[in-house]
Amino acid sequence: AADDRWYVGATGGFTSNPVSTLDFDSDGLEGRGSADADTGYTMGAVFGREFDGRWRLEGEFRYRTNEFASVDLPGGSRIDEGDFSSGALGLNAYWLFGDPSSAWRPFVGAGMAWMEEIDLDLAQSPVNGSYSGDGTAWQVMGGVSWMLSERWNLDFEARYLDVGSVTMDAERGALGGRIAADYSVFEVTADISWRF
Repeated sequence: AADDRWYVGATGGFTSNPVSTLDFDSDGLEGRGSADADTGYTMGAVFGREFDGRWRLEGEFRYRTNEFASVDLPGGSRIDEGDFSSGALGLNAYWLFGDPSSAWRPFVGAGMAWMEEIDLDLAQSPVNGSYSGDGTAWQVMGGVSWMLSERWNLDFEARYLDVGSVTMDAERGALGGRIAADYSVFEVTADISWRF
């Protein structure tokens, strides 16, 4: 059908991570700490197909990172160097409202993502090291799609992604043990895509 078309694209934007607590179970450091993360960024690539001018089925890869403004460790000390990052492969379905020939169309979507790595870096003593884990997330999206031409589209999207609690094991340079934390993000992005 004329309205069934493949597309590829790139995405980028800003991300907010509301992480507030970190549960430490490391050599010499146990208990609950608190954390505050700055606004970060996200970028990635998409590949999908549009059906009947209304449905989209889309695969994606996204990288996200937020630097810590501060981390209060168990025992009372504070560090202010580190970040909370992830790489994810996702599969999403979208529904576009309105006439397929309209230049501006609102949309909603939902999907799942495999967080192939969730990485927490604390770059200051006494916890100078990396911790990583993985998990499965759900996500919901909404926004508006702007048809620039027959082949080019620009989408403006807001998204919420939630993994739940993630346990991250010590990697290079870390104290050993693990850190558990909730991982969720709210992000706003602009996505440019080309249809063929």
